[in-house]
Amino acid sequence: LKLRQNKMDEHVNAIRHAIQVFYSGSPDQRNAEMILIQFLKSPHAWEVYLTLLTSPSEETNVYFSVANSLYSKIKIEWANLDNDKKVQVLNSISNIGLKFSGVPNHLKNKICQLWACVALRAMNKLWTSFFSDILSEFEKRNPEEREMLVKLLGLIPEELESALLGIEERKEITAHILEVKDQVFNLVYQVSNKKIVLDFIKSWIRLGIKISYIRSHPIFEGVTYYLNDGEHCVNSLEILEELVKLNGANKSVPTLMEEMHNPEIAKFMFQLVLQTRGLYDLAIEKDNEEIARAVVSFVGEFCESNSILLARGMNIEYVPEILEYAIKCTSHPEKNISELMVSFWYLFTLELKKNKEQYQIVYENLLKVLLPLCAYISDDEDDIEDVKLLRRSCTRTLSETYRLIGDNYFNILGSVSGGWEVYEVTYFAFLQVSFIERTEHNSNIISYFLNNALTNHMVNFQSINSVHYVYYDTLLELIDHFSGCFLTHPELIPISLQLCRTHMFSNVVDVVRSACSAIESIFKECPKFLTESLNETIQDYNKTFINIEGESRESIVEGMITVAYHMDSPEQTIESLQLIVDPIVDRISTIMADQSIGNEFLITELQILASVCSYPHGVSPPENSEYNLSTIIIDIFEVLEHIHSVWESEELIMTEIYNIFKNTINTCGVQFAPLLPQITNLIKSCKEESSLQSAIDFIKHAIETFGIGNMGIDPSLIVKLSSHTHFLIDLESRELGIHTEIIEAYMDLLTYCLKYSRGPLLSIDDASLISNSLLLAIKCVAHPEMRMVQLPVYTFLNQFFFDDRFMDNEWRTYLNEVIANVSHLLCRNLFMVMLDTYGRFDPKHATLLHGLISYYGEVIRPHISLAYFPTPPFDEEQKVLLLQLLYTIKSPRRFTEYCHVLRLVCSGKKLPDELNKFLNEPN
Repeated sequence: LKLRQNKMDEHVNAIRHAIQVFYSGSPDQRNAEMILIQFLKSPHAWEVYLTLLTSPSEETNVYFSVANSLYSKIKIEWANLDNDKKVQVLNSISNIGLKFSGVPNHLKNKICQLWACVALRAMNKLWTSFFSDILSEFEKRNPEEREMLVKLLGLIPEELESALLGIEERKEITAHILEVKDQVFNLVYQVSNKKIVLDFIKSWIRLGIKISYIRSHPIFEGVTYYLNDGEHCVNSLEILEELVKLNGANKSVPTLMEEMHNPEIAKFMFQLVLQTRGLYDLAIEKDNEEIARAVVSFVGEFCESNSILLARGMNIEYVPEILEYAIKCTSHPEKNISELMVSFWYLFTLELKKNKEQYQIVYENLLKVLLPLCAYISDDEDDIEDVKLLRRSCTRTLSETYRLIGDNYFNILGSVSGGWEVYEVTYFAFLQVSFIERTEHNSNIISYFLNNALTNHMVNFQSINSVHYVYYDTLLELIDHFSGCFLTHPELIPISLQLCRTHMFSNVVDVVRSACSAIESIFKECPKFLTESLNETIQDYNKTFINIEGESRESIVEGMITVAYHMDSPEQTIESLQLIVDPIVDRISTIMADQSIGNEFLITELQILASVCSYPHGVSPPENSEYNLSTIIIDIFEVLEHIHSVWESEELIMTEIYNIFKNTINTCGVQFAPLLPQITNLIKSCKEESSLQSAIDFIKHAIETFGIGNMGIDPSLIVKLSSHTHFLIDLESRELGIHTEIIEAYMDLLTYCLKYSRGPLLSIDDASLISNSLLLAIKCVAHPEMRMVQLPVYTFLNQFFFDDRFMDNEWRTYLNEVIANVSHLLCRNLFMVMLDTYGRFDPKHATLLHGLISYYGEVIRPHISLAYFPTPPFDEEQKVLLLQLLYTIKSPRRFTEYCHVLRLVCSGKKLPDELNKFLNEPN
């Protein structure tokens, strides 16, 4: 449809027709909708909409659609309209508002919403007499028109909430509205339509109406009266809920919070809440879910907003009755209603700081109510997720309940009986006290509960439908958390392991994870009780492990390794480890041979192998390794060597391989040393940057353990790595940012070399290692985008140039004779870069600059002439920085030394007079 700009009546007819087509349900409905959406942005939209809205004889659908479009435009575009347009829109809407008093309710509501929207935005400037105009108009109108005016007034606070206004403007409008609340409330009190009056009260309470004000007004009598009116009691309860939500003692608005701290008002509200008990009982009796929900929602909001008052002590009037009523509401048979009380109990628990002993009976009764609330009621996935969400809200309350009632917590859990869902929720509740101290008394209680749970399972639920996976999941989690108690009750281990093994192969992933995690915990907590049956367990696992997901298998493997290191002899440990490793290696070989198997499976196997190559958590490696792991090491290395050659470009796989190498060093110690030359060859053959970082991390670890040379890392490998990273030197500085991880690893490696094994580096004749490293360091220091790697760069430079602990004669000779030809120029460049960036990045700049000046004086100056050491002219900023640098020196000896060096460095350069005076001052 082409809209013709110069014919307004054609636009009007076109939009009217589009609205009629849209509501007709014809095949062109979608096209009509698109026309209406596009026309919203038309420059003719305001004129067309106002024309149709003020037309006396349009269809209801046309009026409704136009009113809705105008409402959207006002909310979005009002602020950008000029004053003339605003006045036109305001007058058009306000003049025809009451003409719609006799139309269907949905249209009347939309007109009132539009009217309220424009009135709110105009009442501060364009229509400052809004309320006085409406009040005077009210007296002239018939009952139907009066109701429409009350609807309009009731929508003002809602529009205020959603309007995009500044803080001050919102405060100003709110204050303006509250100024007229007496006249408005008196006016509304005259309207006989209960629904409209109640909606109005609920809306205006949101403005911050105080309890003390509204309870003294005759209109409030209607609210409490309608509590006994089946048709309107829900509306009345919603009003009361809004009232306590804003006026609660917990609230942060001081003027409203003071209300509930007034004893008279608090007593009034307590009585009002207790007054709804009869209404709640009647709703239960009549099975009226709507009213029951409204009552519980009100009670929950009141208790939540005033938890600070309820926590002051049970001796305060009405508090015991309120809490008893709250427990009653929490026990409502419908979960979607009873859960409305959960957040109150959480907040109330947080408020209980004193007089806790007074609330013991309350929490004993609460626990009896929370158990059925947290129970699963079906195997429907949606229901299960809803209950899981509810449980997360109850965990803190349950754990605090135990702290309040002590052993009675366990007595209540042990007294329940029923189907699987009843026992499952007691297991869940027991898990919420997993933090309890493992005293002998508590361990006995836990073991007794576990024994009953396992016995009850074997007797009553062993054959229950496997679809009740949540039951098994929670029972297995219970075993997982409390397996440490098996140390004093080893009779529980066999039955627990049997249960876990049975469910290792469930078709529900969560149950498999829980079973495997429980097995791991039992193995790790009680390894000495499991050594005799370990090999049998391993063989059983090897037969079926292919069906278990990687993470769960890794859990079991870690548990079995823990038991293996508790065997009676090293030979038995080696035998068990070999039984664990062989199928993993076979599995990796199978994956390598089958190209259809994805990388993720290989990564999983490597992660499991990495756990095999580590000492289990809590097991200390022997001082002198008694375990001859050489055979296992060789088996592992052969398969890893093959993977390395095939998957070198896969970063995740390379990371896992070098993790295995690192773990094996920790576990095997010197037994690993013979493999270092072969691993060195692997690293030297690396062509992919993705594998380089993992290799460097491994070398750092090997240097720390074995050093460089002899049994350790071949020094030539460090030079080789330098050539590998040479590509970084050729990059533009802005491109270095994408290589930060490899740069950081490389700098750390050089620091390790300097820190742990400087000696072997002295035998490296190739100065490219040093020159490349220093050039890279200078680039990293010079550019702000490399800030994230400056810490390792500074550390390297400190170690290299002036760490006093390592400045022995041999190292000085190496610096002077072997690398002087590159270091003096690089040092000069580094000095200038540091000077340029001084104070811009890291505080370590000053320390490093001091060290570089020392390096000039101690190492470079005696061996080169000033002619060979060209120093560029200093600009004014650099001269000032040099002076500031001198001011930071505290030691007189160092100050004299620095002045001497700087005099040489700056020789022939024009310096500021102050700096000249500084340098030439004899004292």
